[in-house]
Amino acid sequence: MGQWRMRLGVLVGGGALTLACSGSVSGLSGDGGTAGGSSGSSSGSSGGSSSGGSSSGSGSGGSSGGSSGGGSSGGSSSGSSSGSGMDSGSDSSSGADAATCDGGAGLATLATGEGSPWGIAVDPTSVYWADESSGAIVKIALCGGTPTTLATGGNQPTQIAVDTTSVYWTDDGGGTVMKVAIGGGAVTTLASGQSTPVGIALDGTSVYWTNFVSTTGAVMKAPLGGGTPTTIASGLNQPAGIAVYGGSVYWANYGDGTVTRAPVGGGVVATIATGQSSPAFLVVDGTGAYFTCGGTGPGTVVMVPLSGGTPTTLATAQSGPAGIAVDATTVYWADNGAGTVMAVPRSGGGTPATIATGQTGVDYLALDATSLYWAQPTVGSVVRLTPK
Repeated sequence: MGQWRMRLGVLVGGGALTLACSGSVSGLSGDGGTAGGSSGSSSGSSGGSSSGGSSSGSGSGGSSGGSSGGGSSGGSSSGSSSGSGMDSGSDSSSGADAATCDGGAGLATLATGEGSPWGIAVDPTSVYWADESSGAIVKIALCGGTPTTLATGGNQPTQIAVDTTSVYWTDDGGGTVMKVAIGGGAVTTLASGQSTPVGIALDGTSVYWTNFVSTTGAVMKAPLGGGTPTTIASGLNQPAGIAVYGGSVYWANYGDGTVTRAPVGGGVVATIATGQSSPAFLVVDGTGAYFTCGGTGPGTVVMVPLSGGTPTTLATAQSGPAGIAVDATTVYWADNGAGTVMAVPRSGGGTPATIATGQTGVDYLALDATSLYWAQPTVGSVVRLTPK
């Protein structure tokens, strides 16, 4: 991204952000960018059911996932909604159960020495991540083992998403959106010539991404099998986290403090939240859009209804809230500044619980029916917490 690099929900080089998410949330209005594009379809899937525990632990690791995409990393396609913006997080409740892995409950470091793992996603058998420093796309079994490199040669791959056949990622250094089969093989370029593609999300027919540029940012999509990219919205101010749910695309505009949505086929761009302080990581389920903001200063975790309305502040006074995920009962997030992973009831009103401590540079999150995963780019590790 040249001078500006999206890191942990802040723009390094632009000064520390000290404001927490606060401000008003508006009803749907036709501002927030110029919408357009060809028609497309979206398939939201129901969120899994699991509760966030309050057990704490320490260790290094990193993973992301959860309900519909957000912040920076893409989650699996079977969550409350698919996608990722800066991070994805919805419950994937089918397939292998990490609770049956050797070693039982607690923190488990699945991989170390992985360079700089950023975006992370999970499916019923594996955890996937984008190694920003080596340019590789890597996976490992839910129970650990030897990592498998699926693709190499990237130029700063950042966010990642997975469906039943392929892994997709944004490469902000190369200006591309790519995919490879979940078993490896030839890499396909789905889009090139993009301006700092960051967030990524999926539905049953298309891949969606954000071009993180000031005033000329855009939300784009392309067919999963390849084809001409389509602009859904343009004229945006640093769109970051993105998610797809119920026929709409949702994204957080880091540069102007709004959260907006548009039909997957293009149309009116509706603002559902305003006055937020640098929202970046975002996930969506059938109830609302959840996002973290505040950069490296005191930050908050907020939920706003999908149709707009009064926001609910789920947590305040966070040191550096980053990746976020949600399941049927609980919202989870990484607090990069404190080195912790946190949880709070999805309905709000509860006291945030620390479920992991001692995490160095914890960033993106992913989850499935039993476990929470996160990546630690500064120490090159990927971690699993069971139960979540």
